[in-house]
Amino acid sequence: MEVVYKHVLKRKDGTLVNLHYEPVKSISKAQRVDEELFKTLMNGHYKPHNPDDFYMQPIRITYEEVTVDVQQIGDDRKDSNGSG
Repeated sequence: MEVVYKHVLKRKDGTLVNLHYEPVKSISKAQRVDEELFKTLMNGHYKPHNPDDFYMQPIRITYEEVTVDVQQIGDDRKDSNGSG
């Protein structure tokens, strides 16, 4: 098992957002940022109207090997996408 720490873009009201500052429901869909990208986004040409409303939310990602058959992985992906 491997654990890594990253950051995602979040509004101060608690809403995770993507690269276009649009709300997303899943943490996996939120825009990952490091300090350099965050500064670029908040100060660049396409910065949001209120840059002070955004911050870098730390997240923990755990990578772990699993032993399942390939068919089960396909079924799990269908379930997580809301289809199947």
